[in-house]
Amino acid sequence: MVEPLRVLHLASHDGNWEPFARIAGLAAALRAQGLTSIIATHDHSRLWEFAEAAGVDTAEYLVERSINPLRWREFGNFVKAENVTVIHAHDAPSATVLTRSRMFMPTVRVVTSRYDLDTPSEANEYANSVQAIVCPSEALAEKFRERGAGDRVSVVYDGTNQPAADRAGEERDTIRAAFRDSVCPDKEKPLFIVAISPLEEASGLDKLIELMPDVMAVRPQTHLFIMGEGGKRPDLERQIRITALERDVTIHEPDKAFIRLLAGADLFVSRENNDVSGMMVQAAMASGRAVVVPAAGCYEELVENDKTGVVVRDDNWKDAILDLLQNRTRREHLGRLAKARAHKLFNMETIAARMTAIYTGS
Repeated sequence: MVEPLRVLHLASHDGNWEPFARIAGLAAALRAQGLTSIIATHDHSRLWEFAEAAGVDTAEYLVERSINPLRWREFGNFVKAENVTVIHAHDAPSATVLTRSRMFMPTVRVVTSRYDLDTPSEANEYANSVQAIVCPSEALAEKFRERGAGDRVSVVYDGTNQPAADRAGEERDTIRAAFRDSVCPDKEKPLFIVAISPLEEASGLDKLIELMPDVMAVRPQTHLFIMGEGGKRPDLERQIRITALERDVTIHEPDKAFIRLLAGADLFVSRENNDVSGMMVQAAMASGRAVVVPAAGCYEELVENDKTGVVVRDDNWKDAILDLLQNRTRREHLGRLAKARAHKLFNMETIAARMTAIYTGS
């Protein structure tokens, strides 16, 4: 008799900035593939909220405490008690714990997710302690192959925001009215540009802010939303003040409302040349937004130029942005095609089937 699969999803309580909807959505979708799931993390109300809504089991377990070598066996006992056959670590802290505890659960299949290149890799992540490494783009997967991960790397595009994007899209008019009333009440029918990116040197957000006076000279009702966190925020805020754009540019802290931000936007723009995960572009496409991205990172893998978005190759960002802001028909047409592509590549059924194959090693 084949033992049924039961997947333990590990999430550090201080993991990636928006992992919880993704994990709960994946666990819920896996049910349709015949897998049961349990999500373990310590005292995080947002995860409990998402898990309860998705109908997924939860267990309170402080992942970080197993870093103590004397407690690795405790983690192995926890896994055995929950009848777990596969463990999926969704962030770097939980992946580290998992690889160190491996000796106490030798028959359990281990999977880790990697969303960036910045977190140092454990050497044994590429050894026999981990059977699969999941990346959200081929560009990122290739980087890990170059680091020695070999055929253990698999690509699974991120579509776990699709249900939330669909719900937010139904409230688009309400969302836009709220943005208009709260941040730019003096603009009639404003055009919203959204950029979601870490507020760091490589994000290119300073270049996007530089464009705003020229964009607004043609389309004065334009408003730029930036969502993210990072060390360059004070510099960006100073740039906004110096160029007198306080009424025209808003910086948001990252939170679970980013899908609503996308739903209320007219256009999603990324200036980040080093993005190899593309998760925010995938979310924007799922929300039905036209996107403008550079010919760099993973973007050409995700966006078909002039079909599901605009890929800028000549550095002429102003014309690319203004073309879409001034042409509502083209902008909305690209948005519809982007959403159709997202539903095709990033839909939850495809993702769950792909993850099931990874979990089973088939």
